[in-house]
Amino acid sequence: MHRPPEPAPSPTGAQRPNPSPRTTVRGRLGLLAIVPALVLALGAAPAAVAAPGDPPAPAPCPAPVPVAQVTKGLTGYGLTVSEGTRPERFSVQVLGVLKDGVAPGVDMIIVNTDSPALEKAHGIWAGMSGSPVYTDDGRWVGAVAYGLSAGPSKIGGLAAAEDMAKLLGEGAAQVQTRDQVPLTRALQTQVADTPDATARQAAAGLARLPVPLGVSGVGARRLGQLSKRLTRGDDNLRLYAASGVRSGATADPAEIVPGGNIAATISTGDVTAGGVGTTTVVCDGAALAFGHPFQLVGPSTFGAHTADAITIQDDPTFTPFKLANFGGVVGTVDQDRTSGIRATLGKGPAVVPLTSTVTDRASGRTRDGATDLDDQSFIDAVALFHTLANLDRTADRVGRGRSELSWTVTGTTGAGQAWTLTRDNRYASDDDISFDSVLELAGQLDALRRSRLEQVRFTDVKVRAAVASEWRGYRLGKVETKVGSRWVVADRRHPITGRAGVTTSVRVHLLPDRGQGAQLTVGLAVKVPRGTSGQEGDLDIGGGQGYEGPVGTTGEEPKSFAEQLRSLSDAPHNNEVLAGLLLATEDEEAPPAATVRHRTPQIVTGSASIPFRIR
Repeated sequence: MHRPPEPAPSPTGAQRPNPSPRTTVRGRLGLLAIVPALVLALGAAPAAVAAPGDPPAPAPCPAPVPVAQVTKGLTGYGLTVSEGTRPERFSVQVLGVLKDGVAPGVDMIIVNTDSPALEKAHGIWAGMSGSPVYTDDGRWVGAVAYGLSAGPSKIGGLAAAEDMAKLLGEGAAQVQTRDQVPLTRALQTQVADTPDATARQAAAGLARLPVPLGVSGVGARRLGQLSKRLTRGDDNLRLYAASGVRSGATADPAEIVPGGNIAATISTGDVTAGGVGTTTVVCDGAALAFGHPFQLVGPSTFGAHTADAITIQDDPTFTPFKLANFGGVVGTVDQDRTSGIRATLGKGPAVVPLTSTVTDRASGRTRDGATDLDDQSFIDAVALFHTLANLDRTADRVGRGRSELSWTVTGTTGAGQAWTLTRDNRYASDDDISFDSVLELAGQLDALRRSRLEQVRFTDVKVRAAVASEWRGYRLGKVETKVGSRWVVADRRHPITGRAGVTTSVRVHLLPDRGQGAQLTVGLAVKVPRGTSGQEGDLDIGGGQGYEGPVGTTGEEPKSFAEQLRSLSDAPHNNEVLAGLLLATEDEEAPPAATVRHRTPQIVTGSASIPFRIR
């Protein structure tokens, strides 16, 4: 029979007795659903590694106790870590089984827990997800994954071992889990009868324990701006400032044990992003953990890492949470499903390198940054985090200014064909030049990731940037057209007149925004198409910053991936003057009859629409 590992002994060397599951508790676990545990990814790799990358010796997989055999009053114990890496016991008593509690066909086991650490923390903590639970004779029942949603409590919900065990095969079915789980009337009464919860808490039901996401490399003020991008709007994920783990750091997979810490990372390096939970099962070169999804992406390539718990931080206002250091990589999280995550122990994931070189114009400082992306589903968010962090560090300030960025993105199609996207642009901001400089890059990566034209795989992202604190830019001034040898003003009252098949000369005066710099005059040559005599329309002119006009596009979606790459590369630049001749037609989506684009040294804002008559 599979036997769980023995927990750490007490300081006296004696085995700690199981505390009573009926011990009084201050109840309010459920704010874990609102404020998850802070995870500090401080990047401490083990000092000695016997054989990095080698999976541990195979161990037999435990037989799960069928949910049908889990009944009210069943007692047992669990294993979890509150400090360091050694698992400790906590006692468990089953209160009942909630049918279809997690999802249709996926039950939840309701339990009361207790231990000195749980007493000290006033209940189950974030980062405890995945803590394995056994019967008194050592049979595997499930893993801690849920808690009361109305405040901290020692009453929680287990992911059933029967459901988690399916992950050891080719992967369990992915279904939509419930974030809030109501209790039946009978279970509400039973929970409220314990000293560990109130009737109000019982009526509020349970909630999935959030995955605490530690993020390094960006300051606390940035997390609010970026949290929705990394969490995809999932309320069960929260971001906290953290320190990083070195890319490529390895650890011994044998350190991953039932009841011990485990971390799943989205990226490492300048920007480390990942969450810490608890390992449930280790067998056949794989580990199960969390008892609920990390990101619920199904097949995944997150990094699997060791972790070292510092302490369980008490929080009387919200919830207790685990502070932990990330260790080295020990494998790849290849399944992220309803009932937990599965990590194949051994080699880490094949990463996508994100690199950036940023220069600050004022100081002359230049910094090279590097982040390794583990799972490509998050390339847009991590590239945004990474580039923003390097801009902030190099400029050593947050505020207005201007910047120049260029990037090269490479990858392969589903058929293995290589592709490349190159793009450059200039930016100016009154508020936050670093943040405003990285949005386009993230948007283009997201467009490629979501492409319906090709199965996209990324292999590399390189960014170069220069930033300055002084504002520089142009705003659109008067527009003139040439009549004979003279330039005359053109506006809504003074139309431009052109001839079919002949180029019409137009010039635009660009004024220095806020009086900073010199005026610039840009000449535009509008080629009027043949066969348009007698037609009328408008010449739409605009600066590239914020321009949404029709220049250079038919308004149609790209018909091939090659067209999509060209459209991203050739999109209007912020430092362009653009003009499009739109002729009057019943087709409102007709492409412009003529387009003109002219690059300038700085961003251009403003727009004008001038009547255009063709002789």
